[in-house]
This record gives sequence, C-alpha cells and structure tokens, in this order.
Amino acid sequence: MALSQHSKSAIRHVASLVAFFLSVFAGLASSPSGPVLDPAASFSVAYVVVLFCFQATFMEWPHFDTKVFTVLSAAHINFALPTMLSSYGIAATFWNDTCIAWCPYVWLSSALISVAAYYWMVVGPAPSNKDPNSLEGKVCIITGSNTGIGYETAVEFAKRGAIIIMACRSEDKARAAIDTVAQRIPGCKERLHFLKLDLSSLESVRAFVKNFEATGMDLHVLVLNAGVMLSSRQLSKDGLEMTLASNILGHFLLTQLLLPALFAAEEKGLEPRIINVGSTFHLCHDAFDFEEAVKITEEKAIGKFLSKPYEIFNAYGHSKLGGMLLNGELARRLAKKGSKIPANVVHPGQCMSEVQRNMHPVLLFLYSAFSPIVGLFMKSAQVGSWGTVHLATAKELATSVIQTGGFSGEFFLHMFPAKLSDAARNEAAAQRLWDVAIKLTDAPEV
Repeated sequence: MALSQHSKSAIRHVASLVAFFLSVFAGLASSPSGPVLDPAASFSVAYVVVLFCFQATFMEWPHFDTKVFTVLSAAHINFALPTMLSSYGIAATFWNDTCIAWCPYVWLSSALISVAAYYWMVVGPAPSNKDPNSLEGKVCIITGSNTGIGYETAVEFAKRGAIIIMACRSEDKARAAIDTVAQRIPGCKERLHFLKLDLSSLESVRAFVKNFEATGMDLHVLVLNAGVMLSSRQLSKDGLEMTLASNILGHFLLTQLLLPALFAAEEKGLEPRIINVGSTFHLCHDAFDFEEAVKITEEKAIGKFLSKPYEIFNAYGHSKLGGMLLNGELARRLAKKGSKIPANVVHPGQCMSEVQRNMHPVLLFLYSAFSPIVGLFMKSAQVGSWGTVHLATAKELATSVIQTGGFSGEFFLHMFPAKLSDAARNEAAAQRLWDVAIKLTDAPEV
C-alpha cells in the first residue's frame, strides 16, 4: 500500500530529527577534548527523541509545533552543554571530581526538559472551562462508556453535574461501571442511566433510540465515543464490514435518528452538541475505499469478502477517515438547514485504553509488562477524555457560528482545530459516503 501524504510527513519529521541529532553529535565529536556525555543530559535527550519519533509515527504532530520544536532544541543543547564547557576547560562530567560546582545545574535542566516534554507532548492541554457545574442538569449520551476513554469521559461529565446515558453493549459491564463512577463521585448515581446499545447491530441502534425517546429527556450532548480495533476481517449481523459497522455506520444511524431530539433541544435554546471521537490514524489514508462500504449477504460473496487482505491499524484508520468525512458532511447539512448545532471530531491522543485489546497477544504482553515505561509515552484514559470534555463544555464551542468563536466540521488536535488532510475535506467523497451510509443503514434523511 502506498504511503499517505501524512505518513510521508511523519517520515520527514523523523528523518529531520535524526539529521539534527547526528549534526549535534558530530559537533561533540569534533571538540578538542572529545565528546563528554553527562548521564542526566543523555537520558533527557534520549527520552525526548524517542518520544518525538513515537508520536511522529502516529501522526501526533502532522504540522510544525513551536512548543515541540522548543523542547527538542533545548534537549539537544543541554546534551551538548558538557562538551561545550569541557572545550573551554571547565569540568564537564559527573565522573570528574571538579564537576560539583556546575553538574547539578545540568541535572536540573535535564529534569526540567524531561518534565516539559512529558506535559507538553504526552499530557497536553487541559479543558479550558474550569467551571465544575458546566454540565449541570445536561443530558449526555456517551457510547462505549463502560471502559477506557468513554468511562473516564463519564466520570468527568459526572463531576460537572451531567445526567449521563451510558450507551453500552454489555449491561453487566455498564452496571459495574456505574457503581465505580458512583464511588468516585459521591451522590451522582441517580444521574447515571444504562441503555443497551450494540453499534454493530442496526436493530439495536433503533431500539436504543426508541428507549431514549421513551425517557422524555432532552438531549444536550451526543458523544460518539465507542470504537473497535479488530484483529481480523469480520461481518456484522447486517452483512457490513465489522470495523466500519461499529465505528461509523452504527454511529451514523444513531445520529440521524437522534437529530430530531437535538433540533428540539436547539429550539429550546439548550445549545446541543455532537462530538465524534476520532484519531490521527485517519491521516494514514489518502482516500476512502468504497469497496469496503458494502453489504454482503450471499454465501459466496461472504467467503470472498472475508478472504480479502486485512490489517488492524489500516482498517481502524480507514474507519476513522470515514468518520471524518461523514462528520464534515453532517456539519455542512446542518448549516444548510439553518441549525447552529456544532459537530466536531476530537483526537484523544495516544492513550492507554482497551481499544487495543484485539492487538497481537505479544504486543499486549509487552504493553502490560512495560506499562510503567509506556506511561511515559502515552496518555492515561482519563487524560485522553479531556478533549471530549473540552468540546462538551467550552462556552465558545456551543455553536457552529465562527464569528462567536464556534466551529463545526473540524478536527480538534491538542484542543485546537487542525488543518484537515486532503482526504478528510474531500466533499465529493463525503457526499458519496453519506449516500452509501443512508443506503446501508436505511437511515432517515433529516
């Protein structure tokens, strides 16, 4: 498969960094006194370089970022500092008895650079709205909220006073999640409700909407969070490719069926929002493959379809590109109807969550065995929920009106709208996929 434009960008990022690092090391080697490697400075630059390469691989920084460039430069300068001092006759290594006067400063700067890299590049910015009552009394549907980022989103929403509909496939797991959320947030249990939802089943999606409508509740925030990464090609009970069915087609039907409730909330001045949890993995694709978006029912066709090549990350990224296209088309259609409901996609960052549970067992073992180290390079699920919280609570994002600071049809990366890839802003492909999704799910045109 040909590399996408953003995959090529990631390679260029890493190549540039390697060239930068080699030039710095060449300068150290050419010093009259030879290279002097301070242990703390060496660890600091190694951490920053490996972290950047890891994130660049997953397109976490598809575009130039000043903070990242600053911390990379600071790490390299700090790494070169002992050699620079040594070249001027100043002791430059921890193992030198005369280094006591200045070595602590290099260690301190190394620690500060490492901490800055962790908070700027891993944790990232926090939600802008600090109001603990920002979701007081608001009804929020969160799909896939019994575990991972969805669960932590429910916790964060509960802290802010929301009434939460936990839309999950497993009632037992959802009930257990409700109990743990109630333990973490005393007094919130009466605001937590379970409604069964299996996004891979169109029948289940329709039943969920009927059950929600029966509650008589308004709908303020719809969070399309649930997602799967499947290790093999599968078909849903409706004859749809399972990754697409679970990640976008189920959510598409859910959104279409809930739009009347969202419009009703808008008429009441309740400022409803639609939030789609996406991924930078969508940047791995330069075009949506419509041969995957088909319904397979005949026995011969099923065998042929299931035998097609399949790769877990490719399929996941492909579904996320589909989600980007459908979200953009939804935003345009809402605007044409005169609605100010914002519909945006947010990237949670590279997180430690259960979406990876279907990866190769060896990877899962390594992931578990080295979890403390993994924590230095990946966000926790709680931190991963911050982007969703930001889109749900930021006052300026309550509307799609750009003049008042609102956005719709955007991809939020590190809490800010990022430039869309050519594939994600392809309106012709978005319109075509919308029509295909309507046909495959028999969703109403609202």
